[in-house]
Amino acid sequence: MAPAAAGAPGDAVVYTVTSDAPLAAVSYYDATGVLQILNNQPVPWSVSFTSKDTSPSAVLSVAANPTGQKTTCTITVNGTVKDTQSKTGSGEANLVQCSVV
Repeated sequence: MAPAAAGAPGDAVVYTVTSDAPLAAVSYYDATGVLQILNNQPVPWSVSFTSKDTSPSAVLSVAANPTGQKTTCTITVNGTVKDTQSKTGSGEANLVQCSVV
């Protein structure tokens, strides 16, 4: 399935992740729609950019450290929160995903 469109070129996009433990990995689509994967990220984590692609993707996937109990992701476009998701619990795959359509 193709990534969801976030909006138009020039849109200000902010991805934010909070958790009670470090993040094992963060994956997201950047300003040009290219998938970025970052390992072992501290919290809180965020990245912001101005969309450059004609169909920019705003998909954020976060894999939290298994010792974490709560992880929250948020996508903001042009100052408006477009999606926020939380997951509580522990285990091997404490995964939370935000997306914008």
